[in-house]
Amino acid sequence: MYTRDERKGRDLYITSFHRGLNFFTPKDALQDGMLADGSNFRVKGQRVVPPKGLTTTIVEDTGGAIYALIPFEDNLVIMLEDEAWKLHGGALTEITPTGGFPESATRWSSTVALLFGEPYLIVGSYGVNPFYKWNSTLSGLAEMDTTPFARASIGYRGRLVLGNVYDDSAAEWCPFRLQWSEINDFETWETGTAGFYDFVSSADEIRGFLVLPEDVLVVLRSETCCLGYPTGDAYDPLSLRLLARVGLYDAGTLQSFGTGGFFLGTDDVYRVDAAGLQSIGLAVRDQILSNAFGATLWSFLDVASKEYYLVVDSTAWIYNYEENTWSTCDMGTITCLGGWYATSIP
Repeated sequence: MYTRDERKGRDLYITSFHRGLNFFTPKDALQDGMLADGSNFRVKGQRVVPPKGLTTTIVEDTGGAIYALIPFEDNLVIMLEDEAWKLHGGALTEITPTGGFPESATRWSSTVALLFGEPYLIVGSYGVNPFYKWNSTLSGLAEMDTTPFARASIGYRGRLVLGNVYDDSAAEWCPFRLQWSEINDFETWETGTAGFYDFVSSADEIRGFLVLPEDVLVVLRSETCCLGYPTGDAYDPLSLRLLARVGLYDAGTLQSFGTGGFFLGTDDVYRVDAAGLQSIGLAVRDQILSNAFGATLWSFLDVASKEYYLVVDSTAWIYNYEENTWSTCDMGTITCLGGWYATSIP
């Protein structure tokens, strides 16, 4: 069961933890009895949406709880606490780095960086482990042992940009440091066009990044957010300006939709795009923030339904950004969701 996205010419799957693949499927494509093994389906327009997965497993079991589902080209990269797998062409293959991960992690981040135009998936764990790179030429995740530990990262104009960086020479975290790699070399950090910028030392730590049209970099900190404009100077690539005195509550709540993004701020839920920063959470923000402290926070962007999922423990607060409405859904024990385009059906 799948849906064909004619614009991309690919099959769209919505994935969920443990139970294999979730998906959207055209309502008129469902045959009698096809929902016998399903539960909690929602009908939205011409789509049937199964938010909690199927009771039957479609793909081989990875053997553990899944904490990140990362689409990369035609692969789905699957991150467990201490293992990594890829799903490609119906085959599940382990891509855990040689020697394994130094530390188990239940929070994984990812970005794509270009090396002479060739995309690499960069996987991190918010400073718990080193960064790892992977593409289809590599049999497994490869440790980037010359790249500093950092709690935020993004691919930007042929570089890898880091925030909240561990300074190995001083043996300390620099939570206000913005650091960029050499152009077309995201493992060189101290020579050539590599460099860094330190915000005023304070508790206002860097927590995440977004890229807006025309290569505007959004730097989201714990108390403020800034915009970085490209300067054209390879050695000093960004001109930074304050956007708002609004902080990012947690990096796990940050989702990009290409021309902007959504996130939970320290006082509200926000959308940021070329028009600026907009509050969207007036109806729900007090309830979300009262439950957010100490909770497991993560998010998911359902582009097909135009919904931003903000998950606080087992409750998903769902914002429909086409209708400007909020709803909730019980996520049970689901630990992550992910959308994936694949060229063939597993």
